[in-house]
Amino acid sequence: MDDLNKACSAYLKNQEGINRIMEGILQRYISVSNVGGSFKLIKPTVAEKSFLRGLFKKDFSDFKQVSISLKKFESAFMGTRFEGVTLPDILEAYTGKSLETRIEHNKVEEDMEMAFIKYVMEMTRDLRIGEWVLWSFENKKSGSYKCIINLYRQNISYLKNLIAQISDILYLIEQSEEHVLLPVVAALVTKDPHGLDEGTDLVKLLMYYLSYIQGTLDPKTSEEKTKLLYQGGILDDMG
Repeated sequence: MDDLNKACSAYLKNQEGINRIMEGILQRYISVSNVGGSFKLIKPTVAEKSFLRGLFKKDFSDFKQVSISLKKFESAFMGTRFEGVTLPDILEAYTGKSLETRIEHNKVEEDMEMAFIKYVMEMTRDLRIGEWVLWSFENKKSGSYKCIINLYRQNISYLKNLIAQISDILYLIEQSEEHVLLPVVAALVTKDPHGLDEGTDLVKLLMYYLSYIQGTLDPKTSEEKTKLLYQGGILDDMG
């Protein structure tokens, strides 16, 4: 079967001007995760019409667009020397790499996210941090999730470090008998007195965490942020 797939792939690659057809079928297959649905070819070229005529035994000369059924595309090879090939095999051989459907891709992402949440729960001092991260992933419309997932997709190691710093901030506050100035907290945790300045990723995460813990809406104004920090044991001398 591998030889048959390779032979079919070689045949397709030797056809002129069909890259758009193959790419459209590939993206449709990945999207629906099965040999179903169809791909719409807009303004087919002469070369594309010629290939489709040979494949489907139909004249497409006057067609302004062609709807190509994935199932019919696969079935078109029956009765030819390529009989027995499947569309996934054809596409893998044609692209030279394993296909990952949207469902499979989503499953991999979900597994990775759960592994990340488990890591946070096991590695942070405060269980509330793990609960907050889990809540964020379960509430995908929240600002907290959007912030976390953006950082997660950019650099997961960087995000892990930020969450570790959140944990250090909470520990520092708990050990203090009075409110601690924001620049002092930043200096002690990040070694930079500006580490919690407005706009930094760390202060954004801290605000979302404090909002979750306090059960309040995400702060919008500087006054709301100052109040939220104060409730969390931090004194914002710039507020």
